[in-house]
Amino acid sequence: MKRAIIIIGLFIIHLSSFLISPAFAQFPPKCDSEKACVGNAITIAVTSGKGAQYVDVDTSYQLDDLGTAMTFEAWILPQPQPGKIQYIAGLWGPNKDNNDQWLLYIKDNQIFFELSKDNSYKGDSDNTVASVNVPDLYTNGWRHVAAEWDAASTAARIYLDGALVATATNPLYPLTKLHVPEDKLLPMQIGGCNGLSDNLLTNRTFLGQIDEVRLWNVSLTASEIACQRFQSLNGNEPGLQLYYLCNEAASEQLLCDGTGNNHFGQLRSGAVCDSSGRTIPLNYTAQPALVNVNLICTQDTDFTFTLTDTSICGDNVTMFLYGPDQGLFKLSTNAISLAQGVPISFSVHFHTDLIGPVAAGIAIENANRCGDPIYIPLNIDRKTQLSYSLDRIQLDTLYVGCQSTTTSTQTLTICNPDSTPVKVTNIALDSNHFILKPSLTFPIVLTIGDCITLTVQMNVIDSSHTFLDTLRVFSDELCPGSG
Repeated sequence: MKRAIIIIGLFIIHLSSFLISPAFAQFPPKCDSEKACVGNAITIAVTSGKGAQYVDVDTSYQLDDLGTAMTFEAWILPQPQPGKIQYIAGLWGPNKDNNDQWLLYIKDNQIFFELSKDNSYKGDSDNTVASVNVPDLYTNGWRHVAAEWDAASTAARIYLDGALVATATNPLYPLTKLHVPEDKLLPMQIGGCNGLSDNLLTNRTFLGQIDEVRLWNVSLTASEIACQRFQSLNGNEPGLQLYYLCNEAASEQLLCDGTGNNHFGQLRSGAVCDSSGRTIPLNYTAQPALVNVNLICTQDTDFTFTLTDTSICGDNVTMFLYGPDQGLFKLSTNAISLAQGVPISFSVHFHTDLIGPVAAGIAIENANRCGDPIYIPLNIDRKTQLSYSLDRIQLDTLYVGCQSTTTSTQTLTICNPDSTPVKVTNIALDSNHFILKPSLTFPIVLTIGDCITLTVQMNVIDSSHTFLDTLRVFSDELCPGSG
């Protein structure tokens, strides 16, 4: 015995009258509720004068020692300030040497990373300075910059977009330990530095946007810098001292420290977190990109998909089903680890007795929360030997107490377009919430072109509820899986 199934739904509505003071470190921090690595970013528009905008890290004197290794990294979207020095971040000044430690800044199309040697007061000559010229610094959108130094090599390095672009040492004054500022309470700054006032003609705060700010007291490897720039960190990674995701609303004045160390960033002089428009590129592909098929008589089938990663870092991805008919599908796995150039396949199983179009999809997203998901639509139209004028019966909403409309109806026509006769032995509903009209005498034999027309009716009841039911057609039609 075969049966076809149609879902019936009806809605009935009953109308009736009716400044944060950091204290103790905590991980994860309560303020770090939005872990997405894109969204808002520190936005700075005023770069000089008393209204110059920047971020103070007032508790930076409590950071663990950076004396023998450090890495600073951030995404930047700079705007040009011709002939000026604009600061990305650092702990530098005021007064040459006395309070200089490290500084990352831009002058025209060059990026500089400068560090001061401890217990050496020789002006600029004992500093270690790495620099790189970037012709498209202002025209190529968001850039990831990392500044790294370690005492063992004494070398300062600049990475741009994950690639090492500059290395420098100072052979006369090898940098084996960073200078400790004499004024211990001077804050590290983002988008500025304490030496801003040392030269009011040339020094400026950063103009543009800064995002995903991280400070480490370890020297990150080249692969860590290249791969982690596209990831949102947990916040408790070894050596991570400060972490601003910069996802705060424009009304907030504090940047949350994702490490839980309570090194809040103070947005000064109207600096705000505003929409960034920054995106994370997808490093993997999915094939096929969609499923759009007609299934004749099929009740069970599998679809296979292949993921391929193109990055040197690989990706960990998770998958889930979405859409109104997602319950008809089952994934073979919900998580996959991808390596560069190694295709990995998974499947989704489809099972149903329903007829008509089925709409669902597979979403594939980075397990690290970064980057937009890949969506694979699953559009399936399942047909059987009998044809139906409707695949879903949606009745109108009835309102309790409304005397003018007390019933809702929908007409369904069932036909046999095939040359093989079909014997219909019963048409039934699963519940008593709906009524079938007219009353039919079974069995009914449908030859080619024959049809049955019936009406599904719902009467208003004295309660608010959404009713669902299934209409089942029992027959000897030839399609397996239609019953």
